[in-house]
Amino acid sequence: VMRMFSLLMIDWDPAAEGEELDGHYTIRSKEEVFTILEERVAQHPEELWRVYETPSGGIHAFLLSHKYTPKQGYDLLTEMKGDTLYRDICIQSGKWSARIRPKPGREGDFVARYICSYGKGNPLEDHLKTIGIHDSFLPN
Repeated sequence: VMRMFSLLMIDWDPAAEGEELDGHYTIRSKEEVFTILEERVAQHPEELWRVYETPSGGIHAFLLSHKYTPKQGYDLLTEMKGDTLYRDICIQSGKWSARIRPKPGREGDFVARYICSYGKGNPLEDHLKTIGIHDSFLPN
């Protein structure tokens, strides 16, 4: 697991068909996340988000243009319907976290796949270095 002090990541996992939304499953589909991100950058054009698909059908999005500690990012994750369990774990540890290895025993697992970016903000140099390390663990 990669630990990051100021590179905010939001984790979304879709609820299975017929399941209730709860603290962990906060969306119904990836498309819902895309709408959340589109609306966010329309209101905050100075932001730049780098977006990845996860093996569970979820989404990870990293905010490359700004620095947030987990405490500072609490309201943002809540507003954007991020996984509240992930949010709370990050607050407790004082660091954001992102998995960089496949889960043991899960055949065909992968960390994530880059799919797109949202926004026209300028990425911070520190965040570009960190996301480069993250991306070095991803499949080509």
